Amino acid sequence: MKKRWWIVGVAGFLVAGGLLVAAKSTHKPKGSQETPFRLGKVQAEDLQVSVREVGVVDPFVKVDIKSTVSGRVLSYKVREGDMVTAGEVLAEVEPDVNQAQTLSDVQGSVSSAKVSFLNADKDFKQQEALFKEGLVSEQSFRASKTVRDMAQETLKSAQTRYQIVEDRGIPIAGNASTQHAKVISPMSGMVIKKGVELGDTIMSGVNSFNAGTVVYTVADLKSLIIKVNVNEVDVAKVQVGQPVRITLDAFPQRTFNGRVRFVSPAAELVDKIKVFKVEIKLDELSDAYRTGMSANVEILGEKRDKAVSVPLEALQRRDGGTVVFRLKKDLDPKKMADAKEGLSGRSKFVWLSDHWRDYFDVVPVKAGIATLERVEIIAGLNKDEQVCLEDPTRKKVEKDEDNF
Repeated sequence: MKKRWWIVGVAGFLVAGGLLVAAKSTHKPKGSQETPFRLGKVQAEDLQVSVREVGVVDPFVKVDIKSTVSGRVLSYKVREGDMVTAGEVLAEVEPDVNQAQTLSDVQGSVSSAKVSFLNADKDFKQQEALFKEGLVSEQSFRASKTVRDMAQETLKSAQTRYQIVEDRGIPIAGNASTQHAKVISPMSGMVIKKGVELGDTIMSGVNSFNAGTVVYTVADLKSLIIKVNVNEVDVAKVQVGQPVRITLDAFPQRTFNGRVRFVSPAAELVDKIKVFKVEIKLDELSDAYRTGMSANVEILGEKRDKAVSVPLEALQRRDGGTVVFRLKKDLDPKKMADAKEGLSGRSKFVWLSDHWRDYFDVVPVKAGIATLERVEIIAGLNKDEQVCLEDPTRKKVEKDEDNF
């Protein structure tokens, strides 16, 4: 009798232990085949493509002004922030004697070219008269004409160079010690940068061996633009005329408007990334703008009203096409309840078995425009359907919180 009760007791202990194990197994251990998947909803909402970048405020027109001679800065007439007019003298330079001697050759070349042209023209006229009388061949006549034409072009070129020298106030050799070269502004505007100080030695801007020293930078601040580098992956979304929303770091609470005025046809390499230069014209000029400021721009592209859309994560690639995994419409009520539990719970996760086909249909779709978060579905889905936001065919393992 006692042995019988002992057997019953052991059996009861085993049953209780089995229930405990069963209860423990309902908490999905590390390595479980059940995996959490996120669900998203097919919605009808307004979508607009946009490209966001950071640019720099810059004058539409600005010029770096350089001296036409190398030498030493004797004086400067204006400072940063001063307004200047076209033709105004900004600084004076004492020319380098060696360059002045070289420039004297310009005057000599004009005289030499003039003599050569007069001689060639005289010879041509003689050949022309003889040709009309049949005393020289046509070949000889045409040769003299070619020589005359070439001499004429050489004279024009020398005269043009001399005019530049004269207009810029470049001294000729004999006057180098007493005559100063003038640095002249070619446009009206504001001086935004002064690049030299008194006594500085500068290089000529017409020297073919170097870029020359920038004496001043003058800009027209009545016409400002924003220059932006757009990544090559986004440039197809940007077109001339598109509206742009602009904010400045200095005035984060204010929003300004503009439009794309230029998109470069060729890419440039910036920090090892291919970008396209884009210029944005401001709709209205504001006192808030200062040249060199950083500007946050949002270029607004195509727009769709009430577009059927899904989160970007829902799109998957299959056999060269685009598909989504749509939650089955005829799902068993209990499975449907279990699946949708994730949408109302905190975790936003749905517990599904490894047999994903019990829960999802693979639906080919045609995608349209896309924002940073959602993508338009032109065909394949309807509003209020549920889609998986990842690939359910890939096995995943839930982290067992008890073991961490």
